[in-house]
Amino acid sequence: MIQIGTESQFEAARHEAGHVVIGVRSGSVVTDTHIRCENGRWLGDSKFATGKVSADDMMACAIAGCLAQAKSVAESQCSGTVAFDMKCELKPLIHIVRDSDRSGPDSDPGSCDVFFLADGKRLAIHFDGAWFSGADASGYRLGRKSHPPLDFVDTQLIRSVMGELDDAKNWRALCAVSDELCRRTVADGGTCVLSGDDIRKAMSEADSEHGEVPGAWK
Repeated sequence: MIQIGTESQFEAARHEAGHVVIGVRSGSVVTDTHIRCENGRWLGDSKFATGKVSADDMMACAIAGCLAQAKSVAESQCSGTVAFDMKCELKPLIHIVRDSDRSGPDSDPGSCDVFFLADGKRLAIHFDGAWFSGADASGYRLGRKSHPPLDFVDTQLIRSVMGELDDAKNWRALCAVSDELCRRTVADGGTCVLSGDDIRKAMSEADSEHGEVPGAWK
């Protein structure tokens, strides 16, 4: 893992890489991703090719960014490898992601604790509701319409995404994409755009560096 640029830039890169890797993992075709600085704040966007995407995949891709960002913060705090605590209570997080009023101009996105395990110890990370952006919320709500309004739907999906992010192969691919975003952004002095080919190359090289056959990343 490389540490380049500001903490905000690093977290923005991890956030977008989370969307990309989980989106690709679910079978979506990524066209590009980028991060940019606006008024001192790093923002990003990831785009996928149009096509039929299941409601669950849409929801998973939408929430993957903020969960990847939370895991990145947890790693930084403990300076080591962490994994999501799959037994932690998710109702506070579910309340944030299902809040239909959170995207208003005067809304408070809220916050909660998300728990991780590191070296046998439990680590609480303060999850800022702003990490789940208005665009993320829109994508999540769009997919959510296909399901009944029951918490178990969100619980199962969130735990599934947490498991995908904890998968070593996926996390290496995610780190490779975010590192490349940071590397190029610093070099270009502002906005960085990675094409779909750039992303697939970074993910495949992450496989090769660990002695694995490169994945068939779409």
